[in-house]
Amino acid sequence: MKTPSAILNIEFLGRQANEIQLKVEQAIAILRLFKVGSVKYTSYHMHSESITDVMASGTLTAGEAVSALEKSQITEEDVQKLKKFWQVMIKALPPGFYELGEARLDHITIAYKRYCDALLQNGVLEKRIANAVMGLESLFLKGGETQELIYRLSIRIAKIFSLLGYNSYKVKEIIRDAYKVRSLFVHGGHLSYREKRKLNDKYSDIRSFLLSLLDYLRISIIIMIFVKKEKEEFLDLIDDSLVDENKEKQLMNLLNSVKTFLGGNK
Repeated sequence: MKTPSAILNIEFLGRQANEIQLKVEQAIAILRLFKVGSVKYTSYHMHSESITDVMASGTLTAGEAVSALEKSQITEEDVQKLKKFWQVMIKALPPGFYELGEARLDHITIAYKRYCDALLQNGVLEKRIANAVMGLESLFLKGGETQELIYRLSIRIAKIFSLLGYNSYKVKEIIRDAYKVRSLFVHGGHLSYREKRKLNDKYSDIRSFLLSLLDYLRISIIIMIFVKKEKEEFLDLIDDSLVDENKEKQLMNLLNSVKTFLGGNK
């Protein structure tokens, strides 16, 4: 349980001990976004050549040792993809993803926090699905929208992923089914045996359903980081692209600039 599956070595020039902690958290965030995986540290050892900052050396542990809920594997084929992804993300990653203490919350940071909750917090399946859906809601729903939420959410996400080469019908179905689970959970309910059986039959197993949902959230977060538009402006572009060919081309051009940074699964 306490044996790590990988060892990361970081060497850099810095001024303060807390820079080491930030580098560790930053690296973990990048790995979580490269592929869906419950990446965390079990411990890390700091060593500094400074003769004045005694706090720059020592060992920190993560506390309670828990097994990873979702494991991801970095293969030989992933090496070059990961290098490229790392080089880009190290400059673009929002500080709220890795800074210690209270971070400035925007829709992207909130989505990432929900993504981490779904990856790391064990418990009932409905809660993990609800966290993933709420992460997508923070990205694809406007603050003033109160009607037809499931339709707006599913159609916007399906449109984005269709332009990335995904089956839009399958994406829409997963989002709609996940939203139903989310609504059930937030209103104090849970999936019945029959409902779980139905999801198992539809998606091979519920875990595959959850992993697809998490991957949609992971990719959506990366898209929102690189698309240099205000949230509502970007959502308006998605809506307009459903009926306007020129708007669809604009949206496609935005997504083409992001495709190469989507990490290890696509």
